[in-house]
Parts: sequence; structure tokens; C-alpha cells
Amino acid sequence: PAWKTIPSWSLIGTLDNVIPVTLQEEMSMRAGAHVSRVKAGHLSPISRPGAAVRVILSAVEATT
Repeated sequence: PAWKTIPSWSLIGTLDNVIPVTLQEEMSMRAGAHVSRVKAGHLSPISRPGAAVRVILSAVEATT
């Protein structure tokens, strides 16, 4: 899997009722991801686009 060799970032919506937060955290930790959390549900990139943009920009800055 790509996450074993490529840096990863994860935005976890702490109010997600679709994928349990503990499972998201477990998957993120397994991938060695840089984790950010936001008080939002499953569609956090839509409901909190600013948080998603911050994660994307931090990934860009870290990999350029």
C-alpha cells in the first residue's frame, strides 16, 4: 500500500457517525499520518472546508 512509503495526512471529524473516530485514529496511526481533528461530522471537507485546506497546505509545505 502507498501509505507505507508515502507521507500521509488525516483529517478526523470528531462528530463522525459513519466511521467511528477510534477507527479513524487507528487507521491514521497505522499509516503514520499527520493527524488533524475538527469538530465536524463525516463530511468535514464540505462542512469545514477551511480545516481541509489547512491540512492540504501543510502536506504541500512538508513535501515540497
